[in-house]
Amino acid sequence: RNTHITPLALYILLYKHKDNGLIYLDDVKGITDNEISMAILKGALDDKEKRYVTYETTSARLEGTPEIFEFKGQIIIVSNIWKDNPDAKAIASRIKPYFMKFSYNEKVAILKEIVKKPYKKLTLEEREFILNKLLEYADITTKDFNFRMLINAYKFYLYDKNKFEDLLKQSIEVDTDLAIIKKLIESNISVNEQVKAYIKITGKSRATYFLRKKGQGNLYIIRYL
Repeated sequence: RNTHITPLALYILLYKHKDNGLIYLDDVKGITDNEISMAILKGALDDKEKRYVTYETTSARLEGTPEIFEFKGQIIIVSNIWKDNPDAKAIASRIKPYFMKFSYNEKVAILKEIVKKPYKKLTLEEREFILNKLLEYADITTKDFNFRMLINAYKFYLYDKNKFEDLLKQSIEVDTDLAIIKKLIESNISVNEQVKAYIKITGKSRATYFLRKKGQGNLYIIRYL
């Protein structure tokens, strides 16, 4: 599922797949932002020998589902906000978490594959033109550079070819910290001098400099891009 789900619907879904079923939840709204849903998941993902899920309600909408059952299935959860949720620690202690993060170069490589796939009435030539324009205005310092940016660029082009570039440029934001770090790296001064300059310009710490730099792995080789 990759839509919205209520606690009751989640409970019924788990019950229907309670015996060795596999449930895949992809950015499902109503789970990470709902305490009841999180509590239901905690039961389904309990690390005890038997995992019991409960849902007490006077509602007749349980559709014959008991108020408690043993869950023997498996659950895969995909979410961009999962690790930022306060209840995530309790869930993470019950599962095998895997955090996926792409570098800028990896994202570009994936975009070059995505652009090969048809999109509405756009030709391959037009899709490649749009991607090239996106990469002309966006770079490693772009804030929240992601795959949806290409789809948005497609939409701008389909909306108005003449205003396409203006709309595209307006949609791109620069991460100021990364822009400063990029400029310091390209200046070819020593790392210590880069750190001192970063602290002086931003007022932030040495640790922040290295965290931001490490978070964008290919900033280490940005001068060769």
